[in-house]
Amino acid sequence: MKTTSLDFKELEAFRAVALTLSFSKAAELLGISQSTVSIRIRNFENRFGQRFFYRKGWQVELTQKGELLNRKIASLFQILNSIERTITSESTEETIRISAGESVFISLFPGLTNGFKEIHPDVDFSIEINETMKSISDLRVGIVDVALVGWIKEGIYENEPFNVLEIGEDELVLIVPLDHPLAKFDQVTPAEIIQYDYIARKKTSGVQHAVIDMLYNEGFSESDLKVRGVMDNASSVIMAVYKNLGISIVSRMQTAVAEKMNLVKVLPIRSKLSKRKVFIAYRKENSPLIDSFVQFAVKYSREYSAMVSHSTEPS
Repeated sequence: MKTTSLDFKELEAFRAVALTLSFSKAAELLGISQSTVSIRIRNFENRFGQRFFYRKGWQVELTQKGELLNRKIASLFQILNSIERTITSESTEETIRISAGESVFISLFPGLTNGFKEIHPDVDFSIEINETMKSISDLRVGIVDVALVGWIKEGIYENEPFNVLEIGEDELVLIVPLDHPLAKFDQVTPAEIIQYDYIARKKTSGVQHAVIDMLYNEGFSESDLKVRGVMDNASSVIMAVYKNLGISIVSRMQTAVAEKMNLVKVLPIRSKLSKRKVFIAYRKENSPLIDSFVQFAVKYSREYSAMVSHSTEPS
């Protein structure tokens, strides 16, 4: 039986295109020309007699075979990245790579990492603040070991190379300028929210996905929002509301400082889906250290969530 050997440079080019869904961006990622990427992909597909990508003008999509291959080799590149970091690092500490949403980061760090370091003093952390979809994407391809996010669609990640655990609960709240008509109320409904200019987050944000789910459950849609602007992060949203550019729905975790500084009025939202779950996602193939961190994070986050919930209950 004839065997076909893998060419690592072709596999590397495939991985880069699969990550970026762009030949030009893949070329930038690898530091080579776009034509070289195209040649390597063509040779790779011809070598195995398979189509790994659909090409539609400038758009690139993975075929079913391409998606399967991308999932299979994710752990390979994770191992290679780990080996490279070990060789080039001057430190003897083991690093846990985390991607977290802004609201989760504000609430759980540094208590979570400091608490774990008390048990494992030789462990270091590399933490990036990203929107939910970016965190999940980085976890999928092995760029990070753990993702802490505030929104995951139920069942959508069953076939992914990572596990998902619920670790706590957060609340969606409305923020409005202090002199806004809604500021005189103690709570609001989605029907009242859609009457006013709105500052939204990007669709890759977990908060934005949770907002859409809540609106849909109340009989509305994203298009019912009077979106005046779209912001990259919660801090920009809060400042836009403070400047009286509109109102917005954010995580309660993100409002503590702004509310204390009297920048905005924070209002609970009367909806069944105003509460959202917080999750930790981690790769299925991992080290005992990552397993230990996940167990610690689940315990710490649930205790923190219970404490916050108790402190916000009316006395």
